[in-house]
Amino acid sequence: MWSPDSLKRTIRITGNLSQLYERLQAGAGTSAEEMTQAAQELDELASMTDVPGAAQMHQKYDSLLHPYLSQYGLRTSTPPLAWDQEAAMRQAFDQFEHTISRSKVVDFVHDLYRVVQALHDGKTVSDDTLNNILGRLDEMQTAVQQLAEEYPQLPGQYQRGVRRLRDQLGALAEQKVSAGNDQLLRGESEQALPLYQEAHNYYAAAEDIEGQGLALLGQAHAYHRQERHAEAEVAYRQSQRRFQPIGVRRRECLVVYAWGNLCLERSEHERARNLYQQGIRLAEAEADPARQAEGHRRMGDAWAAEGRFERAIVSYQKALDVARKPSNRDELRQTWTRMGGLYTGLQNFGEAIRSYEQALALADEATPPEEKAAILVQLNLAYQGAGQVEKAREAWGNAVQLAQKVDDPMFSDVVRKSQPQ
Repeated sequence: MWSPDSLKRTIRITGNLSQLYERLQAGAGTSAEEMTQAAQELDELASMTDVPGAAQMHQKYDSLLHPYLSQYGLRTSTPPLAWDQEAAMRQAFDQFEHTISRSKVVDFVHDLYRVVQALHDGKTVSDDTLNNILGRLDEMQTAVQQLAEEYPQLPGQYQRGVRRLRDQLGALAEQKVSAGNDQLLRGESEQALPLYQEAHNYYAAAEDIEGQGLALLGQAHAYHRQERHAEAEVAYRQSQRRFQPIGVRRRECLVVYAWGNLCLERSEHERARNLYQQGIRLAEAEADPARQAEGHRRMGDAWAAEGRFERAIVSYQKALDVARKPSNRDELRQTWTRMGGLYTGLQNFGEAIRSYEQALALADEATPPEEKAAILVQLNLAYQGAGQVEKAREAWGNAVQLAQKVDDPMFSDVVRKSQPQ
């Protein structure tokens, strides 16, 4: 049985002899040293009797190079290749090519499993190695099928290796998305962006469409934070297109709401409302009252930003109605806070105070202290507007106490500056 080393050496020698013959046929010059090396390689090729097709390759190149070798007094006794041997030579060459193909496939499968194991062990795999494996999957799939009759177990081994590779790439992509989310929460969108881009590449290699959509959504958020609005919009659109065909309405809902927020920041009120309406329909189809309520709240924001306050109040009221069935404290609290801000802007301080008090009543231990403090600051301002100074001071004092629990000097400064006179 031939060894991998002898096969590789056979391939290298036949490649050298083939190149030499092509050069000689083209009229290129040569040297005694080069021709002596060719003769030595022919002798070595003749000794590789265990490699299928090697003997025929030796006969072929010995015959083809005979006229050139004889000029240097080398191998002059070899007869030219007879015409009737051509068919046998072609058959031998096919066998040799098959042997090479088999060796390549076996080596590839071994490399595939090595990469999978390295990823599983948390080791670093270079981009070149990974791209080499991924770039040859289709080619090797065809070669594996061609060898299936001779090696029935090979297709199963190959498919298991590919599945494990894609599983590991998916896990690696999830880690990248999680790391990107952490960076985004810290306000480091420039560091988050390449992590999402790497995650998208891994998800694509793993053929995970939903994962690709999530990575693109992360990219869109990062672009959005950097105010690279055109690139953010492209990423939002691409993310939605990943989720739509596979019916992941919950994910698509997140995309259109975030995309609507981008449009709202750009004062594209009608586009924002259209996107929020898409999200509401998706949430209804998914029977997700939390997302429905969020959509109506965001729709209220869009109407308010356009100065159409009556419509904004109607949307906020819809959000409250949906969020009550079943009770969604977070969404109710956010919506009451929005209504409070709207009424404050309209100088309807009585309704503003009622709204903020409703929001505070829905706060609990899980509510972030900065959110409670922000509601108290707005309640303080509403009390000031209504001329209820003592209540304003009480709300402000409570806000200051909560702000001390927040590690954000700028936020604490804003709270202090809202002090009633």
